[in-house]
Amino acid sequence: MIGAIGVILVAAVIWAFFMPAIARYRASLASRLVEQSLTQNDIKQKLSLLEQAHMIDSSSSVATEALVDFWKSRGDTAKAIAAYASSSQPNFIAMGDLALGAQDYPRALKYYTQASKKQTTAESLVGEASALYNLGKTTEGCNKAVQASKLSLESQPAREAVADCIILGDTLSDAVALDAGRPAMSGREAAYFLVDSRVYKIGESRLLDFKQKTAGDWLVLSKLASARGDISLAIARLQDGLALDNSSVELNKQAVTLYRLTADTARQQEYASRLQQLEFTKYQ
Repeated sequence: MIGAIGVILVAAVIWAFFMPAIARYRASLASRLVEQSLTQNDIKQKLSLLEQAHMIDSSSSVATEALVDFWKSRGDTAKAIAAYASSSQPNFIAMGDLALGAQDYPRALKYYTQASKKQTTAESLVGEASALYNLGKTTEGCNKAVQASKLSLESQPAREAVADCIILGDTLSDAVALDAGRPAMSGREAAYFLVDSRVYKIGESRLLDFKQKTAGDWLVLSKLASARGDISLAIARLQDGLALDNSSVELNKQAVTLYRLTADTARQQEYASRLQQLEFTKYQ
């Protein structure tokens, strides 16, 4: 019995001695695979290299971020989140950011809450506030925003989350005090502020309420629809914007992106050519 215990202890000591070297080797191998993927034009081969790197060292932020970026570039938020989730050290705030950007508010709130349970930060609290605002839980969101602002007085996102609280009509006294001195906004300015601070659902609703929309309004509305995967609506909104200003560089960039997602090569090339002409003209 004592002999068996001794063998186990010796094995443990040997493993502890070599473990740092093994970890360094795995990290090095993962980094090399990521570097190889950068020069790989074949999409399947590129993905294979990135998946191997992530599998070899799931604790490597380099390998994880590379795989996440791959899926983000393909417009697949679910797989980007899954890449974070399969890491040995999941980045819950990054997962929340992805879910929030895709306008999956319950899922975003879950990840931000997990981040706060692990370590409460102004960033995790602001994430919770943004998700709660989008879910129509304004008072709860305001409370999180105030907590974030008090936790980090220098946090710009926290200050914006407090301002969201006021724009959304909550009268929480702490929020009013923290937002004192901010100049009044017009209706359109408030709508854009909400979108910029990730209160997408209400910001979008307010923009849609304007009877007279600008080309810029349609661009934002198109991007919001695209972010949640409603490409048909995104294209319809895009075309409304182009009808007002077909010389808009940003609208034409959006057109190239959307028609690439729909695999409409002819329309993609049409807008890519127009974009080149606009870019060329700009420097004349």
